[in-house]
Amino acid sequence: MKSSTKLSPIYWLALLGLLLAVTWLGGRKLNADGVWFDEWWSWYAAGTSDFGPPLSPAEIWNRVSEEDVRQGIGYPFMLAAWGNTVGWTEFATRALSLLAGVLTVAVVFRLGWAVGKHPLVGLGAAAALGTSVWFVYFLHEMRVYMFLVLGVAALLLVYQRVMDWKRPPGWADYTALALVTAGLLNAHYFAAVPIGLVGLWHLIRLVRERPNRRWGLALLALIVGGLLFVPWLANLIRGMEIAQAEFRVQPDASLLLKIAGDTFYTFSNTSAAVFAVLAFFSLLNRASWKIWLLLIVILAINLAAYYVFGLNELRYNMAVLPLLAVIAGFGIYELGKQRVPAALVIGIWAAGLIAVEGDFRVEGMIQRWPPQPTREMAQVLENRVEPDDVIINLLGNDNRPTLALHPLTHYMGDFGARLEVVENSTYPGTQIFAERVRQAAGDAQRLWLVYDPRWESNEWALTEYVLNEQNLYHCATLTDTDNMRIWGFGRLNMDAPARQFDGINVSLIGDVTVSADGIMRAWVGYAVADSVLNDTYSVALHVLDADGQLLAQADYSLPPPGNACRFSEIAGIPSGSYELHIAIYNWQTGERLPAAALDGTTSDYPMLSSEG
Repeated sequence: MKSSTKLSPIYWLALLGLLLAVTWLGGRKLNADGVWFDEWWSWYAAGTSDFGPPLSPAEIWNRVSEEDVRQGIGYPFMLAAWGNTVGWTEFATRALSLLAGVLTVAVVFRLGWAVGKHPLVGLGAAAALGTSVWFVYFLHEMRVYMFLVLGVAALLLVYQRVMDWKRPPGWADYTALALVTAGLLNAHYFAAVPIGLVGLWHLIRLVRERPNRRWGLALLALIVGGLLFVPWLANLIRGMEIAQAEFRVQPDASLLLKIAGDTFYTFSNTSAAVFAVLAFFSLLNRASWKIWLLLIVILAINLAAYYVFGLNELRYNMAVLPLLAVIAGFGIYELGKQRVPAALVIGIWAAGLIAVEGDFRVEGMIQRWPPQPTREMAQVLENRVEPDDVIINLLGNDNRPTLALHPLTHYMGDFGARLEVVENSTYPGTQIFAERVRQAAGDAQRLWLVYDPRWESNEWALTEYVLNEQNLYHCATLTDTDNMRIWGFGRLNMDAPARQFDGINVSLIGDVTVSADGIMRAWVGYAVADSVLNDTYSVALHVLDADGQLLAQADYSLPPPGNACRFSEIAGIPSGSYELHIAIYNWQTGERLPAAALDGTTSDYPMLSSEG
């Protein structure tokens, strides 16, 4: 097969524009969210500075082989070198995947061009891949999977260059084949499937042609690449044993059909009909048939692995992405021959990305367990959490509990509060779940309940009910958005000293605190008798300085009859002495209710707390 090396300026400009677009698509998400469970393990395996001094290659090898043997050793090595060079922030470390993704688009362009003998096949393939929601999602994932896609595309391109291009390959080409093979094998275990098929195809070629120097050196390069994986082989065997023993999902035919369907559905930006049209027209070009055959065989073997190991995460099937992209490129090329503009087809494909990116349902197909916004939750809670507090992460029905604690500890571990993860898959049944909530709450005076509403929970109302049973009442809603709900609860102690108004007992929950930025935070509990008229009274919290001058205040309606609490944040408090006073008044007349203070005196403006 002859591969042209001439490329018109229009293709260079189109490719450059595509690479810039892909860089933007991935770059805008590098710091869009915090690390989740798998990314935490990537950090840990590579020896991020959060876990101590940098690790040597031997220490990384030992850590992965002893604690995370289910992944290959290649990515931790690369991430360690990258992180120690550019830094260990979310943005910096994820940029490695973005770099791999941009390179992948360029390699797929060259692969499509070489296989299809026309640059439009390559450009169509690169555009389909670079604007696929599945591919774009992993541009910012600090995981190995972008390197899996890059490695498969590079393996096919280099092998095709070595064996099929008219220009004889040099030692650099054979070396590249060996290094790509070794790197791909050490990156991810599922890479063994495309490598094994390339090796099998290399042997089958002997049916049609006699072995020659090119064939022999290519075989040697593949063997050398395979030998460079031998040191890790024992860990592969252990990893497979662990994976097979670990229960994830009960494999059956419906699971395999779902994985296969989601593969095409997510790659096509949920526009399976568009991909079906491209796939149909691609078959008009006989050069695409080898790609089709390779796709079908890899997909079949991967599905068998899904069945054997009980897997259900779509990312294990990412080795097929370059093949799907090249097939789409062939379809775009053949439609162009039918006078359907390639720009139109690519535009329709890219519009699908705009429509579905960020869709939680689609992200659930791609990632299986899209992460909670734990970092953003921590940012809301920071400076509000006291060491004696408890933070409960309530998980939705289908969320996986083992994925929550590591990110929670990473972002909130230094708050000093006790961290708990509560979910209903491990604790099914009302009574068992309720007991788990009681256990998590313990004797905490103040509790923060964090929850991602995208994961529906059948137990949200039950959780609040059980907390109320423990005299923990909803005091504050710090945020309530589509993906983040944070509620604060305070425990009312009926035996604690209280300011007694007529039918209203008022007590502090914990200490009043003032942060370094001058924000006072006060939790105030209320026991309101049924005899108190509803919607009649308001509460004023006043902060006075040492001279009795009003510094700042907070006002809100008196809670309805029953037990309740309110969390207040009062800004503008300078350092020094202050007093916090409370007044309960009829908002229509302004008349204040008198209260019995702790010393037995009566005042309509009793003091709740003082400092300095």
